[in-house]
Amino acid sequence: MATTGIMNGTDLKIKLTGSSIAYLTSNGESYTNSLRETTNKDSGGNAEYAYGKFGGTWDAELLHVEGGTNGFSFLFGAMTGRTVLAAEVTTGVTGDKKYTCSVLVGDVKRTEPMEDNTTVTCTLTITGAVTEATV
Repeated sequence: MATTGIMNGTDLKIKLTGSSIAYLTSNGESYTNSLRETTNKDSGGNAEYAYGKFGGTWDAELLHVEGGTNGFSFLFGAMTGRTVLAAEVTTGVTGDKKYTCSVLVGDVKRTEPMEDNTTVTCTLTITGAVTEATV
């Protein structure tokens, strides 16, 4: 049964190549549609626009665990290997929406503070279309 009410962010996870990112603490999605100006002499002095390219990024924050599924080593390898990854954002709950696409690892950062958790952040850049479906 689909999730009702305000969705708990803990339930939404990013999966890469079929597996959730391990030790994920936060993730988000950002979509953009660039606009192209179509103003012309017949526009009556009003700016006019049309849709251009659609794109977006998915961001992830996770705790660093050596050998963790889809962790720093995997992300670093995908980025330096220029690998296109199958990606999905989903709750996994029947009836909820899921979003699938291909992504490139645009950046990956590991932070190692003194006497604190080592964390990893990354930006996954969407390449191609994003598909919305029901789980």
